[in-house]
Amino acid sequence: MKNPFQKHTVIGIDISDKNIEILHLNGKEIISYARTLLPEGLVRDGIILKKEPLAEVLKKALLSAKPKSIDPSKEKIKVVINLPESKAFFHKIEVRSDNENITKEDVLKEAKKIIPIDLNKANWDYIEIGSRLEDSGYIKDIVFVGTLKEIVDNYKETIEMTGAEIVAVDMESLALGRSLLPSIRKTIKKGSIMIVDIGSRTTNINIFNSQNILSSSIILPIGGGQFTEAIASEMKIDYDKAEQIKREVGFTNTGSDSNASLALQTLFKKITSEILRAIAFYEKENKESIVNIILAGGSSLLPSIDIYMSEETSKDVKLGDPSVVISNTGIFGGKKNPILFSCVIGLALKNIKKEEDIDLFKNDQTYIEKSVEDTPKKSSIKISKIFKNESSKKIFGIVFFIITMSILGFILYKYMLAPQKPKVASEAIDIVEEEIVEATISTSTEEVVLPIIEKEEEINVLILDTPTGWLNVRSGAGTTNEQVDRVSPNEEYLLLEENDNWYKIKINDNTEGWITSQYAEKIINN
Repeated sequence: MKNPFQKHTVIGIDISDKNIEILHLNGKEIISYARTLLPEGLVRDGIILKKEPLAEVLKKALLSAKPKSIDPSKEKIKVVINLPESKAFFHKIEVRSDNENITKEDVLKEAKKIIPIDLNKANWDYIEIGSRLEDSGYIKDIVFVGTLKEIVDNYKETIEMTGAEIVAVDMESLALGRSLLPSIRKTIKKGSIMIVDIGSRTTNINIFNSQNILSSSIILPIGGGQFTEAIASEMKIDYDKAEQIKREVGFTNTGSDSNASLALQTLFKKITSEILRAIAFYEKENKESIVNIILAGGSSLLPSIDIYMSEETSKDVKLGDPSVVISNTGIFGGKKNPILFSCVIGLALKNIKKEEDIDLFKNDQTYIEKSVEDTPKKSSIKISKIFKNESSKKIFGIVFFIITMSILGFILYKYMLAPQKPKVASEAIDIVEEEIVEATISTSTEEVVLPIIEKEEEINVLILDTPTGWLNVRSGAGTTNEQVDRVSPNEEYLLLEENDNWYKIKINDNTEGWITSQYAEKIINN
C-alpha cells in the first residue's frame, strides 16, 4: 500500500517500437535501471496500438529494475516519457509586441497562422530563443513544439494502468541534448552544437544554440536499416550477413569488404548533404557558428563514422558521451556503449536539472489554468480586509441594502410607473420589409449581364528557400500525414487546391500532394 506522506520518485521511461528502458537517478548515481523487449505490434513509431498489453509489460519491467525494484503499488512513481520527432511538430515563429513582454495568447495566435491543425486538440509548449527591437516594435523568436493530444492521452492512460503517473512529456531530441551536451560544454562554452541521431529508420538533425536551447530540428527518412539494405544489395548477400559486415567494417574503406563501405558511404552522402545545407542555413540565419557535431543512435557506433563525417562536413565530430552526467554506467552492461542509453538518461535528468524546457504534457487548457492561477488576486485580498471586524460588516450591510433598494426602485419606475412610449417598432419593421420587397421586385426585372470569361487563370506555386533545402510533400493537409515526395526551392508546380495554410500541388501525372504555404508562394499565370 502506498504511503500518502511518502516523497515521490521520478523516473524516465523510453518506449520505442522494440523495447522499454527505465531509469531512476539520484544526482549522478543510478538507483534503478531496467530494459525489456516489447512484443511486436504494441507500439509503432511512437503510437501506442495496444494500451493494456503494454501496461502489463511496463509493470513487469518496473518490478525487474536493478539494483532497486520500482513498485508503483508501494510508492508514488512519477514518469517522464518521450516522443519521437516524427510525432511532434516543430516551428520557429516570430511574435511581435509593443513592449518587451509577450503573452501565451500572442504566441498561440501566431502559431495558429502556420500550423494546420486545431491546437485545441494538441499539447504544445514554447520557449523564447532570442529577441530584437525594430521600428515596428519588439520581435521575439520563438520555438513552438507540439503533438496531438490523443497521442499523449494514450501514454497517460497506459502509464496510469501501472499505478504510476506522467509528469512530463519530452522530445527525444531534448532528452539527448540534456545527456550529451555537457561533455562538450566542459571545454566549448560558445557556439552552437549539432546532434545527429542516427536511428534504425530515421536520422534526426538537431541544432542547439550557445544557451543549449533547441533551435532547429530536421528529420530524414534514412537510417541504419537502409544502410544494411544498401550493403546487401551491393554485395548480393542476405540482410543478416549485411548487418554483420556493416557493424564490423563501417566506413573503413579497406580490406575485402571495402565494397560494403563504399555502398554505405554512397547512401550516407544523402545525410551529409542535408547536414551541410542545415549548417549553412542555420549559420546564415542565426549569425552563430556550429562548432561541433555529436553523433548519437545505434549507427553512431559504426567504425570510422566520425572520421568520415568530419571529412565531409569540415567540422569537429565526436561520438556522444553521457558518462559525464552519470557515474555508475557499468550497470548498463560492460560491453554496451553508454551512448545507447542517452535518451533514457536525458529523461531521468529532466527532473534533476529542473531547467526551463519544453514539456508536451501541457496543452492550451493548461496555459489558461496557469494564467488564471498566476493572476494576482488583489480584489479578494481587499475584500477580506474589510471583513476583519464586526463594525466593518455592519457598514457593508447598510451600503448593500441601500444599493439594492435603489436598483429595485429604478426598475419599478421604469417598467410600471413611467409613461409608455407609442408602439411603433413593428410598424417601422413592416415599412422596411415593404421597401425590401419592392427593391427586390424592381431589380429582378433588370437585364443582368454576366462577364465573359475568356480563359481561366492558372495558378502555380513557387517553392521558397527552406531550412533543410527541400520541402516535404504529404498525402494530406497536415504534418501528421504520410510523406509522399519532396520538392526543392525555386521549383514551380500547378496549384490544385487550398486548405488553411496548405497547398495541394501537382508534381507530375502520377503524383499530387500537400505542402505547407509557409515556404511557398502563389504565382498567377494569365
